[in-house]
Amino acid sequence: MKKEGIEELTRLVGGRFKLSALLQKRVRELTMGSPPLIEKAHRDPVMTAIEELRAGKIELGPIIEDLGPEIYDDVVQSSDDD
Repeated sequence: MKKEGIEELTRLVGGRFKLSALLQKRVRELTMGSPPLIEKAHRDPVMTAIEELRAGKIELGPIIEDLGPEIYDDVVQSSDDD
């Protein structure tokens, strides 16, 4: 992928870390069998995730919620103790 394309995606999501997290999560979903959100999916799940992002089909939600309720409660409680 060209540097301009990466910079465009980085601006779209608000940073390189967010872009990396979003693409990693979506690629994991695709490799685990989740159906593509675009009509013309690529054989490569990374390219499919990039095209889904460009089409506005995916966005990065709160990451901490992915930990599960038990861990989330522990994280929230420990941050309240500080």
